[in-house]
Amino acid sequence: MPVAHLYPRSPYDFSLSAAIFVRSDPQIRTYEHDIFRQVLDIGGNPALVEVFSEGSADRPKLRSLRSNRSRIYLGWKQLFEKHIRYLF
Repeated sequence: MPVAHLYPRSPYDFSLSAAIFVRSDPQIRTYEHDIFRQVLDIGGNPALVEVFSEGSADRPKLRSLRSNRSRIYLGWKQLFEKHIRYLF
């Protein structure tokens, strides 16, 4: 699974941020068991993305994974990271 790391500015509460984002269609995004999941359009291809916290409020670190089932194409990583940074 392709991976991207994010380092938000502290203090950062991942649970609070994720809870705010899931107030819409559960077929598009969910937050369960400390994992935020969302389907994104990356370069015209749907991709299931999972984001979870590996840090703390004082030293935040997020890890995002993209499903292996998503089609891979040249330049996907830059678009993937751009979408994740936009969300968080």
